[in-house]
Amino acid sequence: NGETVAMLLSNAYRPDPRVQKEARALARAGYRVAVICWDRRGEFAPVQEQDGFAVRRICVRSGYSAGSRQILHLPRFWWRAVQELRTLRPDLIHAHDLDTAPAAAWYAAWRRIPWIFDAHECYPEQIRPQVHPLIYRLLLILERQMARRATRVLTVGELLAERFRTMGGRVAVIGNYQAREAFLPKRAISREDLGLRPNDYVVAYIGGFTAARAILPLIAATDLCRDVTVLLLGDGPQRAAIETA
Repeated sequence: NGETVAMLLSNAYRPDPRVQKEARALARAGYRVAVICWDRRGEFAPVQEQDGFAVRRICVRSGYSAGSRQILHLPRFWWRAVQELRTLRPDLIHAHDLDTAPAAAWYAAWRRIPWIFDAHECYPEQIRPQVHPLIYRLLLILERQMARRATRVLTVGELLAERFRTMGGRVAVIGNYQAREAFLPKRAISREDLGLRPNDYVVAYIGGFTAARAILPLIAATDLCRDVTVLLLGDGPQRAAIETA
């Protein structure tokens, strides 16, 4: 259809799987798509073409998991992102997560175009352990304002969808998961293979081993509830501490 969609993303797109799937789907549907993303360490090419869409990286020096200090760098990324939007002149903006939504909302209001708030997760709760309580409260206010103002809120499941509906958002669910067929094992993996009994109650976590995921408290909770088995699959900076626990 020839319309341009600009996506805003606060990581360097290595790629980011959810963003990749959505951008690829839009490109296949005939949209021109540009992912404007934040390369905090200058590690990747400033401009790339892949999967039928463009990736445009902005280098504003910062780090990941910077906590409250990120407030010094985030506005600089927003400003640079708005400059990119002024160059692209998109027909629609797709903001990935709360930390890109203010730039999308401002530009969309200025140009009077629609914008999407794509909430991959509950952002304020995700970073709450890393930031000052005042910043956490401000994020809750910002989240409510962005949900109300967005043309549409996308999120990953019904639990988050209901959260945004209570804020006044117009919400649609797009699940963030792979097609099951792509991951079917060549042979069935049984509980016996994993050393689990047929009636064991199992809590499984599959993902990154980071402090924000609260895996160590989950392990500690098994001391209080010994009839539960925790099954972990992943890797990350807390791997050694998790293995020890």
